[in-house]
Amino acid sequence: MKKQIIPIVLIIMLSLTSEGQSFWDDVTISAQFAAAHHDKRLIGWSQSYRERIERQNPETWGTWQYGISANKKIYQRGSFTTEIGLGYSLEHMTMIKEVDFCQYQSAAGICHSIAYYTDDYKIHMVQVPVLFSTEVFTNLFVNVYVLPFIDWSKDVRFDGRSGINKTGLNFYSLEVNPGLNYEWNQFRLGLNYRIWQVKKIDRILYSKATVHTNSFEDRIITKNYEAYNPFKLWFSLGYRLGSE
Repeated sequence: MKKQIIPIVLIIMLSLTSEGQSFWDDVTISAQFAAAHHDKRLIGWSQSYRERIERQNPETWGTWQYGISANKKIYQRGSFTTEIGLGYSLEHMTMIKEVDFCQYQSAAGICHSIAYYTDDYKIHMVQVPVLFSTEVFTNLFVNVYVLPFIDWSKDVRFDGRSGINKTGLNFYSLEVNPGLNYEWNQFRLGLNYRIWQVKKIDRILYSKATVHTNSFEDRIITKNYEAYNPFKLWFSLGYRLGSE
């Protein structure tokens, strides 16, 4: 199903282009940047270890995300519109954290070492944004940005050197981001706040190797998904191609 999402979205976008209308008339190219608080959870670690990690990571912000997408309007009734899109996104985590090196080994491989720390963890993703918006004042829109992400590559680097890479299409997260858009001519400025997300627990960060607890019944070990939601803001700049 994950491999079918991209062609399904493309078919939807193409099928909703009416006869005599250019496909690009209702398409907005959007660049995004997001800033989020560090995920500073250190489950099962001692207080002295937590304090040491906090000294190494005193900053609050440190998870950055960059993206670009093409969104097409697929529905309009009055001032209410719906758009669906397709694009690329890169998330970069910069907090010093232990990672489970064995998550990168093949089923037949042998892992001898798992005590690796990194502050350079990048996740490459496909994004399939869905935007619901309505105009509340002239050129000012209230919106809800629903953002599903599918990761296809995870890269970890150690001390700036080449690290390890894990590939494969996997559900990464689903975000709900209410916010505001301001439109001027064919430009669109956006500010959104992530109010909720569901995310697949990343075993590179949270596994039996990195969660130091006496009980492996901890929810982060036994569950596959969680709704943990560090503070996150999205900023976007879009340009509408063609004409409405």
